[in-house]
Amino acid sequence: MAATASTQPESAGTPNFLGSPPRRSRLSPIWQICAPLVTNQAMSLLALSKSVLARHSWFPVFSNARGVSLDPEAHQQLGAAILAASAGFWTGLALIVIICR
Repeated sequence: MAATASTQPESAGTPNFLGSPPRRSRLSPIWQICAPLVTNQAMSLLALSKSVLARHSWFPVFSNARGVSLDPEAHQQLGAAILAASAGFWTGLALIVIICR
């Protein structure tokens, strides 16, 4: 049996809000701005729930790990802070690229 090759690229169904050559963005400008903002809100909600709303560590493997100097809750809060900072950073860069085009 011979396999037939598809003429469409594998990522034909994925939204492309930054537009990477040779692909062009298929989203309208408003959706190009909304996509990173919605993703940023989801990442911020996750960071908030990991840092402020959690009453215990989500990852109990850190409670008995060797070489880890932080307690599990402090380690989780540090991870949440890094997640929140990186979410804001990449969202800002994506919005600058989208608006400048």
